[in-house]
Amino acid sequence: MRLRLLVLCAGIAAHSKMPDIPPATEFFHTAMLFLMVLVLAVALSASIRRTQLADAESDAGARRPLLLIKHSACLCLLLVSGFLWAMLLAQLQLAQRLPAQLEGVDFWLTGQIEGLVRRESGDAQSPASSRNPRSQQFDLRVDHSCLRLLPEQCQQSEQNKMLTGQLVVLNDYAHLPVQSGERWQLRVRVNRPHGFSNPGAYDFEAGQFQRGIMARGYIRETAFNTQLEPRSGVRARLDFRSITGRLRAALAVDIERLTVSGKGLTNSGLIKALTVGDREGISGKQWDLFTATGTNHLVVISGLHVGFVALCAWTLVNWLSRRVPCLLLRIPAQHLAAFAAIGAAAGYSLMAGFSLSTQRALIMISVLMISRLSGRPVAPADSLCLAALIVLVRDPMAVTQAGFWLSFAAVASLFFAFAGHGSFDSRSAAAKPEWSTLLPQKLLPQQLWRRWVQPQWAVSVGLLLPLLLWTGQMSLNAPLANIFAIPLVSLLVVPAALIGVLLLSVDWPLTQWLASCLLLAADFLLQGLQIFLIWLGAWTPGLWRPAVPSFWAMLLMALCSVLLLMPGGLVPRWLAVCMLLPLIWPSPAARPLPGRVWLQFLDVGQGLAVVVHTHKHNLLFDTGPALGPDFDAGRAVILPYLHQAHVSHLDSLVISHWHADHSGGLDTVVQQIPARQLLAGHTGRDTEPGFNSCEAGQQWAWDEVSFTVLFPPAGSLIGAGNINDSSCVLLIEAAGQRVLLTGDIEEAAERWLVREHRDNLAVNILQAPHHGSRSSSTSEFVQATGADWVIMSAGYRNRFGHPHADVVERYQYNGAQVLMTADSGAIWLELGGAEPQLLSRHRQQQRRFWFNL
Repeated sequence: MRLRLLVLCAGIAAHSKMPDIPPATEFFHTAMLFLMVLVLAVALSASIRRTQLADAESDAGARRPLLLIKHSACLCLLLVSGFLWAMLLAQLQLAQRLPAQLEGVDFWLTGQIEGLVRRESGDAQSPASSRNPRSQQFDLRVDHSCLRLLPEQCQQSEQNKMLTGQLVVLNDYAHLPVQSGERWQLRVRVNRPHGFSNPGAYDFEAGQFQRGIMARGYIRETAFNTQLEPRSGVRARLDFRSITGRLRAALAVDIERLTVSGKGLTNSGLIKALTVGDREGISGKQWDLFTATGTNHLVVISGLHVGFVALCAWTLVNWLSRRVPCLLLRIPAQHLAAFAAIGAAAGYSLMAGFSLSTQRALIMISVLMISRLSGRPVAPADSLCLAALIVLVRDPMAVTQAGFWLSFAAVASLFFAFAGHGSFDSRSAAAKPEWSTLLPQKLLPQQLWRRWVQPQWAVSVGLLLPLLLWTGQMSLNAPLANIFAIPLVSLLVVPAALIGVLLLSVDWPLTQWLASCLLLAADFLLQGLQIFLIWLGAWTPGLWRPAVPSFWAMLLMALCSVLLLMPGGLVPRWLAVCMLLPLIWPSPAARPLPGRVWLQFLDVGQGLAVVVHTHKHNLLFDTGPALGPDFDAGRAVILPYLHQAHVSHLDSLVISHWHADHSGGLDTVVQQIPARQLLAGHTGRDTEPGFNSCEAGQQWAWDEVSFTVLFPPAGSLIGAGNINDSSCVLLIEAAGQRVLLTGDIEEAAERWLVREHRDNLAVNILQAPHHGSRSSSTSEFVQATGADWVIMSAGYRNRFGHPHADVVERYQYNGAQVLMTADSGAIWLELGGAEPQLLSRHRQQQRRFWFNL
């Protein structure tokens, strides 16, 4: 059974590698093929069962080859049926995608608000900002759409089925009085979800597709935006998403309004995350602290917390029911406790928004409790495989998210370490792990080792490979931090916070006072936890960011994890440690040959970031835009790319000018990647600390590749008052082939360059000035550069209209091939060979069926 479950999961997961899938018009054929394959698989499984029963009564020798063939055929059919099921769901979802011709068009949407309304401000931790947010964002589950001008023209017979049943993320800048669970008719302008596409970076579009989000946009300000009457009838009363959404929103508001001794809770954001699954109030500094110590899974509603709540419910109901003899005559206490555990786990999971980790925990708890009710025990590994299958059948795109792999890998490592052949039984000398003898038994008693330390060791070893693959880093002090943090949060903080929040919803003076005391206690414990983690981080190693492992290194890491989790005595531990050597001392990354240069124009949206690689040196030209108070292109794009490229330092970092779309990621980058040379275009004010001014005439050479600053000249007043015309312009030349990086220069700077460098301005590759704006790329400049390739870095359907159609046409008329990062993703080119080469366009090279192409 276990193997068949795993094969079904593998078939479902395989669909995530498809670059394209058949259109929705082929849905019927896919459905029929799926049913045929599934029926064949079920029939073959029944045949195998009959053969096995017959073998039990006779000589099985003659039938073994036939049985092996049947098993293989059955597994193949299950693999195909899993793949076809995932394809069916993907076809249905893609059929609801927003038509491309309606992007940027105003129309009406009617639907219900789901989840929490997120308040967005410049400082997420500022109380004033939470009271007066700049905007608010929410998810709308669409009932129907209408393309008419006025809402009264949207008659039921004319309403469009576009986006029906799908989620749309809307930003509201007019501060409508929206609440979770309400139904609204709104005038909106939306686009398809479109994220950055870069090597090593998070796939935003996969995350949106997995959540069922088919469009993103904003609400148009009009007096006709109207709140509608709620649904009526049985369906409305059984709408658990709406009910839990309203409850979560009400509890979140109660927590925000709670005052203790005249002051708000210090860690109200963490308490909301632990009780209602609202992570918006957790600051970037807090996330960094919890990530560095490997405790971030404790400050959200995770499978660990769901399991603890279920255990508490089971224990309480089991104890109470045994005190009622008349009840025991009708229903066994354990049966009542099992129902209570399932109900508590389901309720807490719904409060968390039903995330992947809580789904896994709820399914496994349900399987365990149902097995107790039926009297048929299920092996832990079988329950884990069944939970994975149920999650994937419901949501095949879960395999594209790190949470799925980390959650199941953590539980699998515990099962492997504590069950079956991986049992760590202290009563058996053969099963006693060798590494337990390395710790002082007087300071660490055996029971403490087995209950607290050993699970942390098992999870850390089991998550070594998944963490490095999905996050590129691992916390070295996570086992020590979790030994203290898990019991503190699970046994003290979560119960106090949950009971306090529930009491807070009862409007009695006594319950309000008790709620305040409990929440204040939880807040105090969370503050103490953060102080401890800060101290631990100061005295122990923190995050480990090794180079991205190769395939063979990943295989050795997987074997290492298995060997370390196996009982001692079977395999020498030193052999497992040796398997980590390729990770500790990785092979050198691919680099351009001497005399050649690689250019990586990263996709950072409305901004610019270019990474230049020579044989032994690295240069970063601009750092992209700031994307929020705690998020920028440096964190989202540049650092993941540099990590994947094995870049641990920058030989030069150039900021063309100090506009936020070119320098927004600077602080994040320099905090993690040291830079030896810092240059920036001057702006008529003092240069930023540590930076030297870019001035025409500066030159240097790396690995037979020359770098020359062409603009601005020293003491330049060109384009006075226009920061764009102070941009640093850098010319890179390799083997006679040239690239020009221009920042945001406009007409005045272009005229100066044409006048002063007319005979030296011809290039092979040009970064289009100012994202392709009409204020740049004059005809004289386009003709003087005569580029073969023009790269335009601009955001998808940005509000500035970059790049302008006239500018694109101007370059194309001059014989250039125009590439846009919004369409191509990261663009990788090489200079210095026989001729300039386009090595890859990331969005096309890594194409998946959910991409917005």
